[in-house]
Amino acid sequence: MDENKFKENIARNITAYRKRINLTQLQLAERLNYSDKAISKWERAEGVPDTLIMLKLCEIFNVTLNDLVADKPKKEKKPTFFRNRLIIPFLSCIGSWLIAIIIYVVCGMIGKNSAYWICFIYALNIDFIVLVVFTAIWGNKWLKLTTISGLIWSTCLSIYLSLRLFLVSANNSWMIFLVGIPVELFFIFFFLLKKRDKNV
Repeated sequence: MDENKFKENIARNITAYRKRINLTQLQLAERLNYSDKAISKWERAEGVPDTLIMLKLCEIFNVTLNDLVADKPKKEKKPTFFRNRLIIPFLSCIGSWLIAIIIYVVCGMIGKNSAYWICFIYALNIDFIVLVVFTAIWGNKWLKLTTISGLIWSTCLSIYLSLRLFLVSANNSWMIFLVGIPVELFFIFFFLLKKRDKNV
């Protein structure tokens, strides 16, 4: 195989496998700690990644090194139930809401406290915890930040409502949202600094 053919194969396969897992050039570059310009160069067959990067690409794309340099991309296998990245977090979130519904119904039958609807707010917290975990594994940077933001503010909301419901004197409970502001800003700056470090 001549050099040009080799570059063309890698270019075609990187592009195909990247699109197959729904990654942009920038997102792939972030995973490799490379610039998106390098990815673009590889996909235009103007260069090839070094051996270590090719091995990392194989890991990200879940292919072999032979697949990466082959004449054609390997045919995509239909995702199995447990490999589907949407089903697992979706079922986890559904599970938390089913538990909340059961608690709500049981508490309604007992009828000892009229504030049992708060369990749905707690279920929302659990959902965001699940999403934070799965986006940390599979998601991109901005999706991670979005789920973390959701967790911060849903936690503030659940604490606020809990204080209002279960404490007699909770007039200043709204101040819990002021705590969420610096926490939110911390994560925003953290992700921005992380991006800048990768681009240096």
